Amino acid sequence: MKRLSKTQCEALLSAHERMLVLFSGDQRLVYSPYEEGDTFVLRPDQQKVLVPLSFFEDNEGRENRLLFHLYQTLALYPDWQKSPSAYLHRLNNYNHEIETAAKAYLEKVKEEGLEKDPAYTPALVKDGVRRELNQFLEEVDNWAASLIVCAKAPVYQNESVRKEIRTMLAKENVFPYEDSDVHTHRDLAGCLMVMEFFDAEEIGNEKIRTFLTEPVLERRRYDFLVDQLSLIEEQKKGIAERDALIHAFLMPAWVSLFKEDISHMKLIRTQLQKSRDQEHRPSLKKHAALMKDQDKQAMLKELENQQKRKAQADLVHGSMDLDAFGVTAKDKEIYLHYERAVRAARNEMKQFWQKLIGEASQEESQKITGMDHGKLDVPLLINTWPDFTEVQAKGNYKDLRVFDDYELVKVPKQLPKELDISFVIDNSGSMKSGKVPYAREALAIVLLSLQDFAAYLMTHADMTHQQMHVSTETWLFGTKCKRILSFEDTQQKKKADTILSISRLDGSAGSTDDGACLNKILKEITPKEERELQTGKRIRLIFEVTDGASSFPGTTKKAVQALIRKGVEIQALEIGVTDDPEAKRIFSYIFEDHGTFLGSQVEYLPKALMSSVQKQIYSVFHGLKV
Repeated sequence: MKRLSKTQCEALLSAHERMLVLFSGDQRLVYSPYEEGDTFVLRPDQQKVLVPLSFFEDNEGRENRLLFHLYQTLALYPDWQKSPSAYLHRLNNYNHEIETAAKAYLEKVKEEGLEKDPAYTPALVKDGVRRELNQFLEEVDNWAASLIVCAKAPVYQNESVRKEIRTMLAKENVFPYEDSDVHTHRDLAGCLMVMEFFDAEEIGNEKIRTFLTEPVLERRRYDFLVDQLSLIEEQKKGIAERDALIHAFLMPAWVSLFKEDISHMKLIRTQLQKSRDQEHRPSLKKHAALMKDQDKQAMLKELENQQKRKAQADLVHGSMDLDAFGVTAKDKEIYLHYERAVRAARNEMKQFWQKLIGEASQEESQKITGMDHGKLDVPLLINTWPDFTEVQAKGNYKDLRVFDDYELVKVPKQLPKELDISFVIDNSGSMKSGKVPYAREALAIVLLSLQDFAAYLMTHADMTHQQMHVSTETWLFGTKCKRILSFEDTQQKKKADTILSISRLDGSAGSTDDGACLNKILKEITPKEERELQTGKRIRLIFEVTDGASSFPGTTKKAVQALIRKGVEIQALEIGVTDDPEAKRIFSYIFEDHGTFLGSQVEYLPKALMSSVQKQIYSVFHGLKV
């Protein structure tokens, strides 16, 4: 088989980014091929989904197969985020079923005369039943997830694609063996998958087939369960409602089948246990590529810890219902740290805004000529007093120059109607070397300060005699670029994306392709906005922070020049190594007099970015060219 590359897998994942966000409900997650493992792994603390490259290769890069399991892995993620504790402590709701099955097992132990055998103590028996029940619930969850995938991704409703998925699932032993006559309780969940991808006739176990096809409220039990699960998903409900359904309509059959399996078991003494276990006890079925139980438990515990951190943060900062926008407790924790860290600088900026707006409120004097009645020029009158006394004797004042023939009137300064400010921040891997904290601090200062500025402008519009709208956006770039905060964001969305702009700045985006990011900004400028830029009705400022030489300096330079020609003002700050002449040369080549090279003085970045923003906005208010 031809070996498929990691790059091919990355390209496939990138092409389906939108659908992955739909299934996960979390636009922060990054999808990466996983070379070491053979199952999908979700790591919410790192905002990563690891996709097993071996699975991609074993299936010869077949897109539908990989995506089916990836979507299936993500389908319940929104509910895991919402209720991790409910999943971690789920079995506590099934104590009656566990006790009933364990009692039947212990009766069988007594019947076989093995009460004193250390392998069959009540505690060990009960623990074994719990494992069996947990496996059943896991498989039911996987079935529910597959229903979501087939409903949300129309491609899996196509019969030829469904046939391909059936083939894959059969190889993974998801469906029970047709001749299965033992451990039937383990087949119940698998038969749900048979009903989904085949039909009842394919179920070999007559009792299970009858159970799933018998009428419930004038519907086949299976169809009734599918309808109810679809309703739960539509109403964005979760584990509580799903487990209530399982409890009422599946668990009685599972317990009954388990008890029947127990009655047919042949128990053996401890000394024979190991060899006989391997011979007669089939391993619990597990989807080949889906998460291992230990990985899922770790993920749920991390989500639970995030909820606890969120609760603590809310106590400190007040409740912020931002979960719908993908903001986690960890994001809020990072944001709160930097919000506190920049309070002094933010107050300094507030004073600057107040002074700037105060100056903007001052009117300018303009001469209006051709007036019949001007104003008396007092200094000139004093200097020409002898002339005044002479004309006073003659009674002819028309020859005096002390009367102006124009009026001075006050008019307000003209400000742009729109001020759009973009922050383009390097998120490449090299930022991890001690630069991320300073970049986060710098971004926190300017984002929060500009929000203060916009609010102050709105409440003091009477001082400037006009309304000016200030909008901000943030872009993080690396190998690829992504806009986090948009000009159009408002209210909770704006708050959420401000938080994510800071928390996602983590040095996880590969190389330094700032040119692609600037080109995206360039292409989004409409002809109408360009006309407004040329006439001064709109001002567009771009501030870039980068820590290395651009990967494609020629492309970046062209983008910078094209932006400037359209009337956009761009300022860039470079942090890196002071004695790196090549990086400095490339930076100077791209930005010329629009750049500031800080080098290794990365600790000055917050102050430098704040100063650059102040300088540019001061020039806007005073009509200066910087």
